[in-house]
Amino acid sequence: MENLFRVAELFVEKVKQDYPQDVAIIGYYGSYADGSQREKSDLDIFFIPNTEKGRGLGHSFIIEDVGIDLFPISWKRAENIAAFNEVIVSVIADSKVLYAASEEDLARFDALREKINLFSKEENRKVAINKALEVFNRVCKSLYYLEELKYSKDITAERVEAFNIVTTVSETVALLNQSYLKKGWGKNLEQILTFEKKPKGFKDLIDAIIRETCSETMVDYCKTLVENTKELLIEEEEILSTNEISFNGFNGYYEEMKSYFNKIIRACDEEDYPTVFFATVNLQKEVASFLLEAQGICRFDSLNTYRTYQDVMIQYGLPNLIEICYPNNYDEIKEGVCRFESAFVELLIKNGLKVNRFNNVEDYGLHLRENY
Repeated sequence: MENLFRVAELFVEKVKQDYPQDVAIIGYYGSYADGSQREKSDLDIFFIPNTEKGRGLGHSFIIEDVGIDLFPISWKRAENIAAFNEVIVSVIADSKVLYAASEEDLARFDALREKINLFSKEENRKVAINKALEVFNRVCKSLYYLEELKYSKDITAERVEAFNIVTTVSETVALLNQSYLKKGWGKNLEQILTFEKKPKGFKDLIDAIIRETCSETMVDYCKTLVENTKELLIEEEEILSTNEISFNGFNGYYEEMKSYFNKIIRACDEEDYPTVFFATVNLQKEVASFLLEAQGICRFDSLNTYRTYQDVMIQYGLPNLIEICYPNNYDEIKEGVCRFESAFVELLIKNGLKVNRFNNVEDYGLHLRENY
């Protein structure tokens, strides 16, 4: 349909005439923006409203069997997209602006695009890996459901979860390469194959997953794709790590965690094993996360068992409290907690972190008067 773009022009004319202060930006993206449109390609138009009245302009319709979506994106959501918190980064990054209500609005929009461009810089490598981990965490739920469906012979439900895994992995890989997905899911594979960092066997596994008709085999392919992606993420984390610990920016961490040490000891005295168990496990898990982050490694999460990271506790000579945490073993647990706390404080001080400790309330009052 040769005149389809006239729809966008009509929309801009309407805004200029009746909504000049209500709409900040109008833009379009997708195939029409990059020149790859074909017969019956849809026309994707977004706008950023300044008012609720402007937001009401959003609507979708069909012309000559072609779908057209004129949808609003708030400034807040646009900023969220530009921060790589949504997969549709391309909507902002690769769009073409048709209308801006003011120079200030255009400058604000261009600043979002510049923020997206900066994501690819080396100084944002850790940010990108953290974003990739955050997205990749979503596969846990789909993998769990897929495993539950493994023997159900419900290929429809399995394919939905397989789709979720494939798309989540694709977004993860894009973020890991400090980029974003620019096309629809079918075309994104071509883009991902150009990335430097990809899970082992990525293309073959994707092809196998979307073509497989055997339930059990498809589940196995999905699990392999997830495992290979996880390995890639861990490798990238390790590259960033220098194994040199830096506690800069962690002032107050021990003071925050002090309550856990006290809670465990008190619970041991009261023989309150549930509290001992939960506080002990949480303390050790939190300290391991802290030490990894101080090394420049992303905090471990639901994708990794604690076993993946337990070596960091050994590396810094901290006792393993979890392995001695059993009912009626209160004396050993208390002794272990005291050793753990003492070793942890020594480690902090050795690495230049000051511990704020006062003998009494009067000493704190003096500190408050002299320093604040």
